[in-house]
Amino acid sequence: MTRRYRPFDPFERGGPFEAREIRFPRPPRRFWVGAALFGLAVLIFFFASPIVWFFTEMQWYDALGFKDVFTTRLSMQVVLFVASFAFALLYLAANVLVALRLRSGPSLRAVGIK
Repeated sequence: MTRRYRPFDPFERGGPFEAREIRFPRPPRRFWVGAALFGLAVLIFFFASPIVWFFTEMQWYDALGFKDVFTTRLSMQVVLFVASFAFALLYLAANVLVALRLRSGPSLRAVGIK
């Protein structure tokens, strides 16, 4: 059974310049259950495909006798990703540190920027 909300009255509690508390109705519990089920379906949709791909490829390369080739290729991709991410993170951190040092220099303080 749905709950009825009273209509919004713009003239309640004083004049137009007084602050009023705006209340939004809370969604029912079944909305959150539906949202959780939808989110779970989206997660399954996005994570099922890579998992199925991995096991299918592993079995295929194993059946051909090239399982080492697949694992070497996959491990190299992971290592290259991690190394590139670490390099980019260090580069970004160094740039942020340089920018923070230059920002607080005496030339900016002369014009009133701290």
